[in-house]
Amino acid sequence: MKRDPVRRGPADLVREEILALKAYHVAPAAGMVKLDAMENPYRLPEALRGELGRHAATLPINRYPDPTAPELARRLRDTFGIPAEAGLLIGNGSDEIIQIVAHALARPGAALVAPEPSFAMYKLNAVVARLRYVGVPLNRDFTLDSPRFLDAIQERDYPVVQGCVLLVALAFVLINLFVDVLYGWLDPRIRFE
Repeated sequence: MKRDPVRRGPADLVREEILALKAYHVAPAAGMVKLDAMENPYRLPEALRGELGRHAATLPINRYPDPTAPELARRLRDTFGIPAEAGLLIGNGSDEIIQIVAHALARPGAALVAPEPSFAMYKLNAVVARLRYVGVPLNRDFTLDSPRFLDAIQERDYPVVQGCVLLVALAFVLINLFVDVLYGWLDPRIRFE
């Protein structure tokens, strides 16, 4: 007997593996320095908040920004020596970039390989993009076990997917490190020991 289409619920419409997902947990941040999330624990100075507000009032926020972000792309290329012929993917944070790469390169039977423990969005995006997820354990000191990781990539059907995700993972780690160091340099209240 067919169910009334108007009375269908999520279990009738959503794939089983999506229904099985758990919500991404974000721990309360009150009183914490959360540099891993690229958040500054301190409010901006009052004068800077006012200046930012005045500047934001002049921007066309009623329009979508240019997704190619040409000025940002130019600055990134200049700062990091990225040649003009190299592709540059600019996104709205690492979540979006991981999603774009996973969906663009997903093929039947392909896998997404990521270090574990790691960013939860790798596994989530693998499930949503219908990729097999392969977690490769980090060393005891949380460094990347490069030979094991490369072996895991080469064992899969589509190494390009894993290779691109590895590059995104390394970029994510390096950007987080850069931001952490920058916070320490800009704000004397933050100290690394």
